Amino acid sequence: IYFDDVGGDLHNTHDGAYALLNHASLIDIPGEMIYDNISQRMYLWPYSNPSQSEFTLARRTMGIYTQGYSNLVVDSFKTQKQYSGVDWWSQGSGISPGGTGISSSNVTFRNNEVTKIRSIVGAAAINVVGTANNLAENNYVHDNQRSIGILGGGYNITIRNNNVSKTSRLGIWFMDARDSSIINNTISGIRGTHSNPWSVYSNSQNVLVANNRVYDSNNGGTFQSSTNLTIYNNFIDSGTDRVSSWGGMNGVNIINNIFMQGIVLSTTDTNIIFKNMESAR
Repeated sequence: IYFDDVGGDLHNTHDGAYALLNHASLIDIPGEMIYDNISQRMYLWPYSNPSQSEFTLARRTMGIYTQGYSNLVVDSFKTQKQYSGVDWWSQGSGISPGGTGISSSNVTFRNNEVTKIRSIVGAAAINVVGTANNLAENNYVHDNQRSIGILGGGYNITIRNNNVSKTSRLGIWFMDARDSSIINNTISGIRGTHSNPWSVYSNSQNVLVANNRVYDSNNGGTFQSSTNLTIYNNFIDSGTDRVSSWGGMNGVNIINNIFMQGIVLSTTDTNIIFKNMESAR
């Protein structure tokens, strides 16, 4: 593939809408690097004299992997630079109980930082999918490529008091979560392909989304094909698009929120309650 010279930078900062990756011609400031798959060489412009610089990389595709064990706490770790290839399912995760078919209960992941992950398959930076009673709280998840911020599913799963930013898939995502909650999180900068700041999907039941702050993202959040969802006391200002239902909901209570871009429901949704909701549109 050949590209003509565009006559200038495509954007001035990494916060721009588009970017080219991994081409040697793009290395123009210290700290940038590319990897050549053909020659299997890495090209790096170091910040200082190479003999005085430190270069680190992850040797594991999963930072902390609890292997399906239950009744444990992972507290105050920093994991970074985990990665996955295009067909390494469940890899490229910072903290995870395991892959497909592995379940765990009574697991807590708290006060951790997960950053600089590159998961081509879209694994979660923090994964609390399990059988029951798993908790993710007070974690800082940020600047991860093709990664879900925090993924939850199972019975009594709680995701609370986390700061999730610049994860290029979903920020916080519930799949088949029951009697579970997403509360008091700050979510921002969720602008990748097929990305939502928060989503509740796939037959989730009795879920509370409350006291969250959402801003600078593709939309305000999404939900679909679930039962008894309560959206309460959230402040949502994506700066772009509204909160949306993709349909198939039965029982949605929308109470005391501020939606700066508004909210839209599907004609296939049933048993909807609005109370004390404020909206800019």
